[in-house]
Amino acid sequence: LFRSLTLPQLQWPTNDQLCKKGKNQEIEKYLFELARRNTKLPEVFISKLYGTISEIVKGCCSSADSNTCLNNKKPKLTEELNKYITEGNELGGDFHKYAFTEFKERVIKALSRRDPKLTTNKLKIGR
Repeated sequence: LFRSLTLPQLQWPTNDQLCKKGKNQEIEKYLFELARRNTKLPEVFISKLYGTISEIVKGCCSSADSNTCLNNKKPKLTEELNKYITEGNELGGDFHKYAFTEFKERVIKALSRRDPKLTTNKLKIGR
């Protein structure tokens, strides 16, 4: 009686959508769909992904050849996103195993390993 729901494969927005002046809406839609498919992914991971993707897209869209820039960055970005999501889902699964403070420390350590430039202040989790 119950059917399992399968969502269509997530597709990157087009380059034109990404570079639409003054709009991050396509990135937000993409990350919403990403979060919908990865329900264990901690919110802080989605927030950090948004910042990273926005920065890359902004840099490419302001370059002389935005299409080439985005086309060159998307495969590497997708690969990094997949690694990041896997790690985030594993950590999200830990949420119910550990006290919140221990879980928070584990997330901070994981994010710090990913991006050593991040400071504890930049990783405002539960503050």
